[in-house]
Amino acid sequence: MADPHSPTARRAMPHALVMMLLIVTAAVALTYLIPAGEFTRAKGGLVVPGSFHTVASTPASPIMIVSSIPRTASQRLCSTISVTELSSVSGENACPV
Repeated sequence: MADPHSPTARRAMPHALVMMLLIVTAAVALTYLIPAGEFTRAKGGLVVPGSFHTVASTPASPIMIVSSIPRTASQRLCSTISVTELSSVSGENACPV
């Protein structure tokens, strides 16, 4: 049996869903910490230097932590599969997202 404290022992990589949940949780938490703002843009769409100003903040809700991964997965599925093929089978839009 190998010693878990030896220099050659490897740590197991966390599951992909755990890593995504941690990243989404950190992103939601940052919406409460970082002030919302925007830049003024010139006619060509370029940002005017020094024109940053804060706007009303709309932080993400904690419910978004749980719902963002399944919602994004369903949006990807709908964009991957042709919606016209799905609607011809069921008679209605199968991807209402």
